[in-house]
Amino acid sequence: MTIIAVVIPFAFVYPAVYGPEAALFSELFDTRVRYTGISFVYQFSGIFASGLTPIIATALLALGGGKPWLICLYILVVSVISALSVYVMTDRHKSNITPIKRW
Repeated sequence: MTIIAVVIPFAFVYPAVYGPEAALFSELFDTRVRYTGISFVYQFSGIFASGLTPIIATALLALGGGKPWLICLYILVVSVISALSVYVMTDRHKSNITPIKRW
C-alpha cells in the first residue's frame, strides 16, 4: 500500500499538475518581465508555503492535542485560497482591437 501511495501521485497526479504549470506561469507575465516574475513567485512561494508549512502543521498538531483535524482544516483553507486564485486569473493577452466585420 505504501508503494501504491507513492507511485500513484508521482506517476499521475504530479505530471498532470506540473505539465501545464509552465505554460500557465509563462502566460501570466509579459515577455519583458517573464523570467523575473516567474522566479520571484516561485521563490516567494517556496519560502512561505514550503518553508512555513511544517512549522504551522507542528503548531496545529500541538494545539489540537495530537489530533490532525486542525492540519486538515489548514490544508482545506489553503486549497480554497489556491482555487480562488486560479479562478480570478484572467487572460492577459486578450486583444483590445475590435475584429474587422466581414460582410
